Amino acid sequence: MPSIMKFYAAVIVLAFCVAPSQGQKFQPKTFIFNGAPQYSEQDLLAAAGIKRGAIMTSPEMNEHAKALMDSGVFETLSYKFDGVEMTFTLIPAALYDLKLENLPLTPGPELDAALRAKFPLFRGKVPSQGTLLDGVREALQQMLAAKGITAELVATPVSNQKSGGKVTGMGISILSPPVTLSDVQFEGASPELLPQLLALTKDPALQPYSSEDTTANLEHNLTLFYQDRGYAAVSLHAERQDTFEVTPDAIRVPYHVRVQEGKTYKLGAILLPAGSLVTQDEVSEQLRKANAKLPGTNVRSVWALLGQRYHSKGYLDFAFTPHANLDETAGTVNYTVDIVPGPVYHLAFVKFDNVDDALRIQLMRAWQMMPGEPFDEGYAVLFLLKLQQGDSDLSKRLANVIERSNMMIDSNTHEVNLVIRLEKR
Repeated sequence: MPSIMKFYAAVIVLAFCVAPSQGQKFQPKTFIFNGAPQYSEQDLLAAAGIKRGAIMTSPEMNEHAKALMDSGVFETLSYKFDGVEMTFTLIPAALYDLKLENLPLTPGPELDAALRAKFPLFRGKVPSQGTLLDGVREALQQMLAAKGITAELVATPVSNQKSGGKVTGMGISILSPPVTLSDVQFEGASPELLPQLLALTKDPALQPYSSEDTTANLEHNLTLFYQDRGYAAVSLHAERQDTFEVTPDAIRVPYHVRVQEGKTYKLGAILLPAGSLVTQDEVSEQLRKANAKLPGTNVRSVWALLGQRYHSKGYLDFAFTPHANLDETAGTVNYTVDIVPGPVYHLAFVKFDNVDDALRIQLMRAWQMMPGEPFDEGYAVLFLLKLQQGDSDLSKRLANVIERSNMMIDSNTHEVNLVIRLEKR
């Protein structure tokens, strides 16, 4: 974003070109905004604080223009007035998805509408700085206060592996105290399963609380619990409650889960589509090897095999959808599977970081996946472990190091840049 000084230089010079006297008055009959078609004229006037028909001095007009720039939504702005029309030329700044992080609020259309009502330029995205970001943060803080939660919110950039470390969102989070998943109440669960369900909700993997992930993760974990025990038709819905427990040590978020268990089914067949990288014979062999007491874990071992096989061939966006077909007469469940492999990703380069030259040469000589080849995720993850198992000298040298790998995945070029950093324990 341009600095405030740069903004004043651009706008004030332009204002003087149109209105050489500080006493010049502006009373535009019409307004034209170029360069920002996603915003209506009404929204832009509201964000600038301009009222139709108002008479404005040159300094006042500059203040209105400054209000638009200070929002952070625009990279640059200029305007001109011909006595009738006021024309703004706008160049948008980069905007990022709003992420609620650990706020116990529900993201979605209702929250977006509430923020849009307060901020005319809000469209689910915010700039990395500016009055729009500050205003949204303060509005969220007020929403929490209405629920009995008094906390300071901070905004931080969010990135992910798929973006190669590039900022993809702006996260708004409660700095302190920590926000955690609290008690979970069940409705419809069998009394004999309830103790195990409650124990599952205490899994550290469900902590800390995340406004975007906790509900889905809780439903996913509970569904797997039932499916592992043969409840192939189970249906459940987790809903966050607003009766928070707020202490100086934590903000605890309770949940209510409604369960329709259905009955248990035995596993029948798992049918993969033609052309799958995993054959039906391999499915049968995988089920034979798994042979666990919990039938659902056998099914999941097949899903794991699918993921490993496709990821080993560079299909990093691989996705599949199993469809459970229930045979009520036989009491069995058969699965058909839809597979979307996605594009093949290739290795762009591999680099061993924080090692001496001699060790780097040894590691590069041992590395077998060449640039341009399909990226084998399993090979990259297990490389050092397998290398130590087969080379006693390297095993000694690597015994007291920790591997920290960074796979920078470019979803546009479908390339992977891999940096393997070794650090002392």
